[in-house]
Amino acid sequence: MGVDLPMPIRKPPPVLALRPTADLRDAEAVLIARYPQLVRLAYVILPPALGRHGRVVAAHRLVQRALPGGGLAAWWARVRDGRGVPGSLPERGPGQPDRRDGAGDFRRVSAARGGAGGAAATADPADGFAFGWVRARVVAAALAESRRSEWWPRPFPGRGPRRPGLPGVWGLRLTPGLADEDELPLLNALSDTDPATRAAFALCCLDGLDADGAADVLDDAGADDTAAALAAAERIAADFDVDAEVLLASPEFDPCQVRAYPTDLLRRRRRVRVTALAAAAACVAALTVGLVDGGGGSGGEDTVAPAAVRGSAVDYLVPERLIRAAPEAWADTSRVDFTAWSARGTRIADRPLLARALDAWRAAAAPGTRNGPLPALAPGTTAALPPADPRLLYAGDVDSGDGIEAVVMLFDGQRVVRYAETADRVASLQFALVDDADVTTAAALVLTRSADRVRYLLAPWVASAGLRDLLRPDGEPRPLRVAADGATEPVPVPTTGTQGLPEAQTACRSWPVLQLRSSDRIAERHAFLVGDLGDLSPVHLTYNPLPGPDNPARAPREALSPAALTSWAANACGLGEMRGRGIRAVDVWDFAEQTLPESAGRATWECVRADTWRGPGSTAVVFRGPGKAAPEPLSRADDTALCSRFGQRIVAGRRWQAPSGQRYFLAAASRGITHIDATGALKASADGTVLATPLPAGGAPGAVDLTAKAPDGEAVRGSAG
Repeated sequence: MGVDLPMPIRKPPPVLALRPTADLRDAEAVLIARYPQLVRLAYVILPPALGRHGRVVAAHRLVQRALPGGGLAAWWARVRDGRGVPGSLPERGPGQPDRRDGAGDFRRVSAARGGAGGAAATADPADGFAFGWVRARVVAAALAESRRSEWWPRPFPGRGPRRPGLPGVWGLRLTPGLADEDELPLLNALSDTDPATRAAFALCCLDGLDADGAADVLDDAGADDTAAALAAAERIAADFDVDAEVLLASPEFDPCQVRAYPTDLLRRRRRVRVTALAAAAACVAALTVGLVDGGGGSGGEDTVAPAAVRGSAVDYLVPERLIRAAPEAWADTSRVDFTAWSARGTRIADRPLLARALDAWRAAAAPGTRNGPLPALAPGTTAALPPADPRLLYAGDVDSGDGIEAVVMLFDGQRVVRYAETADRVASLQFALVDDADVTTAAALVLTRSADRVRYLLAPWVASAGLRDLLRPDGEPRPLRVAADGATEPVPVPTTGTQGLPEAQTACRSWPVLQLRSSDRIAERHAFLVGDLGDLSPVHLTYNPLPGPDNPARAPREALSPAALTSWAANACGLGEMRGRGIRAVDVWDFAEQTLPESAGRATWECVRADTWRGPGSTAVVFRGPGKAAPEPLSRADDTALCSRFGQRIVAGRRWQAPSGQRYFLAAASRGITHIDATGALKASADGTVLATPLPAGGAPGAVDLTAKAPDGEAVRGSAG
């Protein structure tokens, strides 16, 4: 490990006096020269509860306000407390070496203040005691912000960075770059520790301080128990194979290089409309009060709920009637799905939170009473009231990446409903169809989602979880941390073709999926893959191998064999086209293998089928050449049974050019086919499941009609352009 944090011999911190005659020009030069370094330091120390956007803005604000403020009040406070006047820099204490050399430029660097051979130990005028002083103020401000975030009452708004002061960002969310597989564990480790430990880790890894120098800075910043913070930082550094300096220098920890994307535009428009309506209502109420005699209202009728929400909905859509499964229900039932999920989370007894979630559902079901969040509906889903008492799956506080959210997950037998609210009670509501789920498709739900990460809630029967990259079939899954309530650590999501980002940032370089294993109490050695496609429930990934004596025809299998992982590595990037379509499962079926002419190798014919929760499915037939050649799409079909258990016979063809330049027409069919005929632009036939014939000099342009015959007389038809 490149960072060595020896435990220091603690000594009392120096007592610094303040000189009333110095100005802030040198400190301002330090701040400008070292601005990116100071902002990165503040960003690492700030609490994760602020969210990535909040930490970016707060880090810039804390550094820009690191210099003492002016004004009469600030001047009088310093004079009254004996701390000098605005614009003063610390004076050395008794016995402390002078950090100035000559007329005001800082050239001699203290090991404790300027870094022991680190980034601060240079001859630049921005170095020396002034830099150490500014850095200590930044660290102190970041620690103070962390303490505020911890004690701020959760039910009240504002549990985030303070709003006054610059910079201010409106209508945009700012986030640093994406974390890769090396940086994500460090990000999670720092999120789970205390602010003083993060400060010690950053001072040693970013600024190159030794343990004594970091301890002095922490003491000056008012940190508690610096020895324990340094020891914890050393343990974190020892857990990583890659140097922590390299990881902290990555874009994930750089708040000066950020990506900007808009906030919820629909919510913003809705707030404008609500504000306008509220103003109009206030005007009407004021006119009414002025025109109507005040004594005539005592005999009026009680307020009546709209018809859409009157009746049984008011009776059963209450927290007391939510169904809660027993903790071990999944182990004693033959129906392993969402009905076997036990209620988990730290706020399952929080009646006000559950009532707000149910009220939002009730309001979404009655469009005429739109006083709740606008529901987000997956394809084929409605916001109708549940037919009976819904089940409570989860209620708790979750770090969404943009701040802490209170999340409630409900299930009504057909749909999963996710209600979430921020600290200032901005709510959202999502509905997703999940009827007829099973042990794999009910194994996980999305708790929170940000631009580049997703946090899952795993089913209680999931015994272990790992993170696998589909594009690396030979790699092993990385163990995934799972909390006691089933919530996973944040998992990166594939970004290819999403978020409107430049192509360089969305190239398909990795495709993370979850590899889950069910408890042996319900299925022995049963592991499977699920991946995120933008919906509340992740997609189950399966595989059907090539036909052969060892692979009889049967339902799709789990995609964990070497052949399955190889096929999925070739087809994973195509999943991006299925995002947000309510997909339940995606299967890759290697239905034929063909030896290419002129000994050019072997090709695989594949059918990729996506089944939706609402029933219809779509297919794409692809041709995968020898080696690591990218699969070439040949045909697509929507709302079809092709390549499912109801459409197990298929034939496809294509034109192909051999390395010699000779062009051929190739065709292949699934198992059970005994003969293939090609007509139209060319005429050819072959017994068996594959056909290969050379094309004439002109290439035989035009469509080729294919007919595949089965022993029972069925004719399967296809075509090739």
